[in-house]
Amino acid sequence: TILKDMDAQTRQRLHALHVMPVCSSTMDACPIPHGAGITVCVAESQTHGRGQHQQAWSSPPQCGIWASLCYRATQHAPHSALPLHIALALIRAISAFDNAPALQIKWPNDLYAHKHKFAGTLVESQSHGRTFIIKIGFGLTLYPHPDGPHHPHCAPLSSFWPHMPDRHSLFLSILKHLFATLDQSEPALPEMLGPLDMLKGRNVTVVSGT
Repeated sequence: TILKDMDAQTRQRLHALHVMPVCSSTMDACPIPHGAGITVCVAESQTHGRGQHQQAWSSPPQCGIWASLCYRATQHAPHSALPLHIALALIRAISAFDNAPALQIKWPNDLYAHKHKFAGTLVESQSHGRTFIIKIGFGLTLYPHPDGPHHPHCAPLSSFWPHMPDRHSLFLSILKHLFATLDQSEPALPEMLGPLDMLKGRNVTVVSGT
């Protein structure tokens, strides 16, 4: 059904689509494409979903979208702003629907609606000679967790979007906008980032781990 409803341009860039009922993590399960194109892995649930700094990401069935992309970059390493571009692509994908709530990015990889986190992204890359293997993971909590919220500042997107589209439609829109973003070699951050930046005007402390 996903392939049938996918737009032609996205399908042309797709190398393979893997739909799984459950996996440990789509970042680990998503295979590396043999050549050009993008591999997509989406799971109904993850047993060990992860975010930045190996933090656990709760991924119960029928509650959200848990997916990863993998592709080869032969020209250069992924640009440092890629996580922000991925977050912007997710916002564009969601905002393409009517009555979508106002969304913001908490730098560099979390998405918020009404000051509540509902999504996160993860970008990982490895060099293999002159080739870079890049994986992009994204998890969106769309419906309430069966055990209730795991954090007071987290909430499902449906809490702020009474007539939210179904997961299938949202996933197709996300793939379309992500693939379009990856087609750009090294795009500049658009001026629109300003109002979407949740931390704009606030003092931040950057801690670099070892």
